[in-house]
Parts: sequence; structure tokens; C-alpha cells
Amino acid sequence: MAQRKRYWSIYDELRGKLGYADYLAALQTFRAGLDEDPDLLDMSNWLLEYPFAQRFYPRALEAIAYLRKLGLTVVLSDGDLVFQPRKIQRSGIWDAVIARRRVGE
Repeated sequence: MAQRKRYWSIYDELRGKLGYADYLAALQTFRAGLDEDPDLLDMSNWLLEYPFAQRFYPRALEAIAYLRKLGLTVVLSDGDLVFQPRKIQRSGIWDAVIARRRVGE
């Protein structure tokens, strides 16, 4: 529990400083002194393999498909340049938004 609080404290501090969510930078800072801890590897893997496609709002992809009919759709994210695109891609939102390029819309 203490390590969980420590991670979220680091995360909150970085978010305030950077102005966006950076889970990986928080994890990098968190790992100081824990390099030999195998749980750290589990946490890293958990973040990278998180099932984002199972965690967004029901019918979100249907909403994107509908919005594509009305005009250009984009994704606005307040995260880092590595983890946020991965989340967007793994969730299926990336494909839903850029599908217009593939079908010639």
C-alpha cells in the first residue's frame, strides 16, 4: 500500500509539472531504489499490456463511426508520446478514427 501511494504521489507531481499524464515517466521515477524488485517488472508489463479495448465506454466505437459521417474525427490526448498512442491503438480507437483514410472518405 505504501508503494502504491508513492507511485501515485510521483504521478500527481509529474502531471502537475508537465501538464499531462505520463505513466511511464512516473514509473521510471518510482523505480529508483527498486531495480532488483521483480514486482516492478510485473507493473511495467501490466501497464504495457493493459486491455484498453475492454475499458472504454460502451458503444464508443459506434459513436466514432457516427461522428465520422458528420466530419473529420480526431483524437485529443493529454498524455506522453509513447504510452498514449499505444493506449489509443490497443483500444481500437486509432483504427476507428483513421478508417476514413482506408475507405477513401
